[in-house]
Amino acid sequence: MKEKVYIAGAYRSKHLIGIIYNIYKARKVGMKLASLGKWVFVPHLAWALFDGIQPDWFWLECGKEMVRYCDTIYMLKKWYYSKGAIEELKLARELNKKVVFEEDFYEFIPEIKWSNAIWT
Repeated sequence: MKEKVYIAGAYRSKHLIGIIYNIYKARKVGMKLASLGKWVFVPHLAWALFDGIQPDWFWLECGKEMVRYCDTIYMLKKWYYSKGAIEELKLARELNKKVVFEEDFYEFIPEIKWSNAIWT
């Protein structure tokens, strides 16, 4: 079975453009991992711009449920600015999930070659 990877990082921002940028960053990593055969869950995309439909805690709980399902949590750069990502990491560690930080990407995927990565 394929490794299931949850992408964790900041979603919220003071401005809409900041939210869109955070979605873009998470999508870019998700595409990179999917191109390498990983099954990825990108909550930034799953609930993109659902703001206001439910309170923030609702979406954070949805994300934590997906962390339970996945094998690995992938922490985007600057994850520590996100209350949700901090909670997701805490849960992943409690559940003994594999934790990967974006800074360690090439250790996570040792078979990657520079030529076959998606960079845009």
